[in-house]
Amino acid sequence: MSEIPQNGQISLASTLLLSKVTACCRTEPIMKKNSTIAITVLLFSITSLGFAGSDRALPPWERGVKRAPGTAADTRPPAQLPSSLRRAAGTVDVGAVAHSETAVTRSNGNLERRLVADARHAADVRVSGPGASNYFRVGFYQGMLDALNDDRIGRHDFRQGLRHGGADREARRMGRQLGSDAAVELATVDAEDIVAAQFHDLENEPVFASVSDVPTWAAPRIAFDVSGVDELVEEFPLPSFGPLGREFDLYLAGWEWDAARLYACRTHADFYSKDWDSANLAFHEWQHNPRNERLLRRLTAAEVQRLRAIFSDVFVRRIDVLADRKLTPVWNLGLDRGWDYGRFIHEELDYRTGFAKGFRQQASIVAKAVFRSAYSREFDSAYTESFEQWSTTAVPAIGSVRLLDGNDDGVFEPGERVVVDVELINFGGADGRAMVGI
Repeated sequence: MSEIPQNGQISLASTLLLSKVTACCRTEPIMKKNSTIAITVLLFSITSLGFAGSDRALPPWERGVKRAPGTAADTRPPAQLPSSLRRAAGTVDVGAVAHSETAVTRSNGNLERRLVADARHAADVRVSGPGASNYFRVGFYQGMLDALNDDRIGRHDFRQGLRHGGADREARRMGRQLGSDAAVELATVDAEDIVAAQFHDLENEPVFASVSDVPTWAAPRIAFDVSGVDELVEEFPLPSFGPLGREFDLYLAGWEWDAARLYACRTHADFYSKDWDSANLAFHEWQHNPRNERLLRRLTAAEVQRLRAIFSDVFVRRIDVLADRKLTPVWNLGLDRGWDYGRFIHEELDYRTGFAKGFRQQASIVAKAVFRSAYSREFDSAYTESFEQWSTTAVPAIGSVRLLDGNDDGVFEPGERVVVDVELINFGGADGRAMVGI
């Protein structure tokens, strides 16, 4: 019983306050089994039932570490030297020089002979150093991408991974765990729902009958962290790639471009150094050599320009001669090593993809089999326990709630007393007492 506030309004806040105030008086009405009783106020709470998420698998990627990558020289398709690396014979970057002008003159014979020898030496150094490194890197980049994009690679590895994943003990263990857990959870919920429905039917006496068909159940998809190419090239860096061996020290050591960065770039022009064969830069270095600076001070600007032309002509012609002899083979070597590396990454990716698929399939098969065999057993156990609990305890619940004004004229007046009429039902199979707040 409570009074309506003087303002004649009933709000949610005042109703909650009323519950707090009136909860100080309590009574314990005796409840008969399968019976109803009218009380003033009943407070109760409901706890929701939730299900755990699917497991996450951490596969043992032992094959990628222990497997010795093969040599792919025999399987690599033929490739052509990129047009940007093909040299046009006799190209000089300072203008054409007449053949007669390149002859050594008597006036500066010693200097010009030294110039010719130094130009040839500079070309040899550039070819064996930055030239070879650039050609190897371009070949490696091209071979790596060719292998990564070749659909013929990895089919055997995928099938191998599929077999290994399907035979993995962890897949069977996880399948058994998933099937068993699902059988317990679903059987418990189904049994409790069926028992609760029986006891909520007040017109019929509950009858123990633990019978239920096995429901259709699909095993949850097991989440795998299967690496992509980006992750694999970081997992297997170039310094640790066995087939590179000495070539890494010669052409890749100290280079800021690792495999991940190479894979992400759009074209070899992003990393190819265009200045490695610059005759102007080579002559600039020769000109500022302390050994030559003193001699060059005595020459006129025209004579220095003539020396530049002679140096450039000799330098470029020497590089053109060495290109086919040294640079093209280095590019082919890089192409082979890049193909080896790209094939290794491709095969490892396909193996892991197959392993994940085989693992999921095996876990799902085992989980469904365990679920089918365990569900009936778990249902019987849960049904028996739930039926026993409902049969031996009182299970109170609210039936209906009515608000009545003091004089029962259906009009709530300010200051008028209010009656809260609550119907309490005992759905349980035994008598009991319920703590009720008034």
